[in-house]
Amino acid sequence: MRRQLRAKQFAPFDALAGFQENAPVRVSVTFFRRDSRQEAIHADGIRGNTVRLEGNVTAFDAVSQVLRVSGVLVPFSDIYEIGIKL
Repeated sequence: MRRQLRAKQFAPFDALAGFQENAPVRVSVTFFRRDSRQEAIHADGIRGNTVRLEGNVTAFDAVSQVLRVSGVLVPFSDIYEIGIKL
C-alpha cells in the first residue's frame, strides 16, 4: 500500500458529520470570576464575584480544564453550577 493511502486511514474523522456545526450546546453556568480590583473578599481570601452566564459552548478542554462559553474562559474549578438550556 502506498504511503499516502496508509496515512489516510489514521486521519481524524467526525463520526456524526456536521453535528458539531449544526447543534451547539447552550448552557447556563454560574462561576466565580476572580478580580483583584474587587473590594469584596470571599472566605478563601480571593477577590471576585459570582457570575451567571448563558451562551453556547464553543470549546471544552479536559486537559487544561477550561470551558469556553460564548468567548469567556471558565476554569472547571471555578464552576458552581452548570445546566443545559433546551
